[in-house]
Amino acid sequence: MKNVIYLILFVIGMILTSATTATIMTVKPAVPKSIITFYYDNPKETFMFLKNLITDSFDTAGVLDIGCAKGEFLYYLKKTYNYTKLAGIDYSENLIAQAKAFKKLSDGVRLEVLSAEDFELHELFEVITISGVLSYFDNPFSCLEMIEKHLKENGRAYILGGFNDDDVDVLIRYKNNKYFSDFESGWNYHSISTIKKCLEKLNMKLINIHKFDLSFELSKNEDPARSWHINTNIGRKLTNGLGMIYDIRVIEIIKSV
Repeated sequence: MKNVIYLILFVIGMILTSATTATIMTVKPAVPKSIITFYYDNPKETFMFLKNLITDSFDTAGVLDIGCAKGEFLYYLKKTYNYTKLAGIDYSENLIAQAKAFKKLSDGVRLEVLSAEDFELHELFEVITISGVLSYFDNPFSCLEMIEKHLKENGRAYILGGFNDDDVDVLIRYKNNKYFSDFESGWNYHSISTIKKCLEKLNMKLINIHKFDLSFELSKNEDPARSWHINTNIGRKLTNGLGMIYDIRVIEIIKSV
């Protein structure tokens, strides 16, 4: 009888051991550190372009990045620019949490969950950057007002996005049927004229418009909302599944004394 009991216990032990081993073998491995840091260690061309614009005017500066996402641009500045202070805000709690978790970035950098249309940091900056964010707002005034509020006198803001040379503001709602069931924003096309009118009310002035162009060709991919290059009779342009044809530009703004 004892032998039978021992045999049963042995079989149960083998089953439990096998189950534990199988569980261990099927648990997904941790995401390699190299993947987590890939976007931090491989800066976008827009980052280099913006940094060059900053260094053209400031050998050293405090920089605020509005819509900083996971802080990749701030990390690039932290490694390559003689900054006095760095700060970033984003509406997404998840993205700011990821930024804070990357200690090579977050140590010494202020990161806050805040809206670009309404925030208060109680400090001023020589430089404010904002990339691909203004197009989410139907009216750019509130965001520009926050820039003015946090910019030092003679400080400069660099706003990267698509802007209409004609005096027409285009508000876009689109539904990417391949992936979503709701209409979204993010591709509004504000006119340069409207931006200038807003700035006149805010003691700021548009002083330059810089065209940005990628060094490589973007091809159409499976996501129709993503941009790709086309050749036109007025040069290479970007287009997307929304039917837009546009350039990426940076408008440079100065806060008047």
